Parts: sequence; C-alpha cells; structure tokens
Amino acid sequence: MLPHPASLIPHEPPQLLLQRLTGREGAWLTAEGDFGPDDWPAGVPGPQLVEGLAQTMACLGRLQGEEGAAVLLGIPEAAFPAQARAPCTLRFTVEIVERRYRITEARGTVTRAADGVVVCTASLTAALLP
Repeated sequence: MLPHPASLIPHEPPQLLLQRLTGREGAWLTAEGDFGPDDWPAGVPGPQLVEGLAQTMACLGRLQGEEGAAVLLGIPEAAFPAQARAPCTLRFTVEIVERRYRITEARGTVTRAADGVVVCTASLTAALLP
C-alpha cells in the first residue's frame, strides 16, 4: 500500500493537489487528485496541472529514498490538448527519464480519470537540495 502524499511532501491543502497515490512501478508513479467546481469553476488551469505533476515527481523521489528539498527548476515542454472541467478526478503519471548528480528529468501526463483523455503533457526538471 502506498502512503498518503502529505506524508511525503511538505504541502498542505489547498496547495496539496494529490489525494492519493495509486500505482508505482520502477521509475513510474501515478497519483490522483479530486477537483471541485468551487475550486476551479472555469476549469483546472494549466499551472495547477503542472504543479500536480511536480508534486507526483517529488513523491516518487521520496519513495525512492531521496532526502532533501526538491525544487522545480524548469518546464522545458508543456502542452494542454484538452480541458479539465471540475468536478473531476485527474490522474497524474510521472516517469523519471534521467538523473545526473542531484538533477532529475522527468516527463508526465495528466488524464481525466473518467474517460482517459489527456489534458496535459510536460517535461520537468528538478534539483534535490541537501
């Protein structure tokens, strides 16, 4: 059983966008977040989708034994092919592509849990500070 995201990263609601970790295999982690219409009446904005991926990436690092503060350095690529209208559950999936020293590169996808439609893809770069 996977731990609750709040036990792995220092975020608290409303900044914590993940409610549960749902699957892990090797360099992959999948998490889910529930978004209500009161929070995002016009739809979940792109920066929140990328933040959910960054939080998923940080959780994966913790599960792999990393210690220190994870800092998002950049988002080399991001695309938003569809809308995420609340209320909805979004699935955040992150794969670690490469680790060099304390720098990690990953790619992620956000899908609507109800129908599997991709609402965001992004590449992320993060650093682990001691």
